[in-house]
Amino acid sequence: MKYAFIFLVLTGLVTSPYLVSDVSALCVINEDWPDQPCFSGRRGVDPSLNQMKQGWAPYYEFKGAELMESQKQELLQTIQNGNLLEWKKGDPSGAHHNVYMYYFLMGDIPNEDGLFAEEYYGVRLLSPLRQSDSGIAFDEIHCGIDLILVQKYDDSPACVTESTKQKLIERGWITTKDDSDVFDSIPAFDYEIKTSTGVTHGSQYFISGALVDEISYDEDRNSLTVLMTSSQSGILQIVMPIGLLHLPTQIPSYVVIADGEEIEYEKLTPILLKISFDSGTEELEIIGTLPK
Repeated sequence: MKYAFIFLVLTGLVTSPYLVSDVSALCVINEDWPDQPCFSGRRGVDPSLNQMKQGWAPYYEFKGAELMESQKQELLQTIQNGNLLEWKKGDPSGAHHNVYMYYFLMGDIPNEDGLFAEEYYGVRLLSPLRQSDSGIAFDEIHCGIDLILVQKYDDSPACVTESTKQKLIERGWITTKDDSDVFDSIPAFDYEIKTSTGVTHGSQYFISGALVDEISYDEDRNSLTVLMTSSQSGILQIVMPIGLLHLPTQIPSYVVIADGEEIEYEKLTPILLKISFDSGTEELEIIGTLPK
């Protein structure tokens, strides 16, 4: 039995799910079509468009001509309306995506970017790293179907799924070209501070480019200390607990120290700070001001 596949990010060199040079893959059962081909290949060997066409050709007979022709008309209307991505994801069984793949590989329809298979695979047979090494600019690197271009901590490109992207951002292993993209994708992390009086203050933070090891409170200095492991320059957005470093009725004011040196920061709201840090930064201290 053949299988569809999902891929594992092993070395960060990820390319199209149907063009698998520089990746390792596992095959899993496809609910809509258990015999869907799996193009896992050997490292550095890409399946050709003709091979993929041959692999997908039986799908038409498997589903039946009447259903496939009906789905084709629905698909063409969907493309005309600009809703292709939503349509592909609209069937939990994967049937819509399979119909799309069949007609795309056969050259009957374009993808979301308006490219037909001949043109699409003509420029996407190279992995992101190979495209970069050949002189293609980062913003012009092409990714495979349903993949997103990201930039790894060493500035090299990779193509990953949306779910993989979020996991990599959480670990600080990749960045995006726009910081706002990072914080649209990354979830908030909770943290708690317990004072000597037994009061617990809870809040949240977002971070890219580093992993937070610990957040602690120094009552004598009236400060929060964020210990981190940073693999690159990054950004910490942290919500300050109300009433901890400042009185609830006080307009907050802070000083930020990075590894012993004061640095600039942005105050997005009175209690939400955006702090940029350099690669290798190990400690950020946020000192609050209280009336004497």
